[in-house]
Amino acid sequence: MATVEESWTRIVTWLGDAAPATATGLRSTTRGHATADRALDRAAVERALDRPLTPDLAEWWSLAGDASGAERLIPLEHTPLSVAAALEVRRERLDQHLRRGESIVDGEAGEPSRGFQSAFVPIAGDGHGRYLFVDLRGGPLHGCVGEWDDVGSFVDVISWPSVAEMLGDVADALVHGVPALTFHAAGRLRHNACHPEVPVLTCRAAVTPTGHLTWAT
Repeated sequence: MATVEESWTRIVTWLGDAAPATATGLRSTTRGHATADRALDRAAVERALDRPLTPDLAEWWSLAGDASGAERLIPLEHTPLSVAAALEVRRERLDQHLRRGESIVDGEAGEPSRGFQSAFVPIAGDGHGRYLFVDLRGGPLHGCVGEWDDVGSFVDVISWPSVAEMLGDVADALVHGVPALTFHAAGRLRHNACHPEVPVLTCRAAVTPTGHLTWAT
């Protein structure tokens, strides 16, 4: 598996060459590295979360800075959140679920959850109430990436086993033209073997005439 830095550098380079409009959204990144004014204060973030970040998430945030201008960078339609936005999204949802009396610490990483848990760290959103998050609960899948839905909660299989795997999947899809989300698709096939009506999707990168990255299913 490629390192976080290798994958992120490949993503940034490909965007600059093939999807310049999306590349301009990486305003705090210079050839794959965050500019000094966007450097990650890891200690402050971990204090806010009251738990340590996974090494791959910390490294991505350190490299990327604020990548929130790179729309739909992560399939299918997720745009990275700035660290400040990620903490705010987390705070808002924890407040909502606390008011409802729902558990915010339950189960192991990767297990379904009807409530938004304190161990969920949002990293990207689609603008319609769905967020990719890193699951910092304990267990073998600690650090996996799932999708939270404000309507449907977290009931799907995980999208990627780690942030590093997510970035590697995106980089391979961009550079080599292979499908993305194959790990998620395989998980859905296994989990829903008795329910063939449940959609199983992969996608390929495409570029619009205006130079924006998009994902085609």
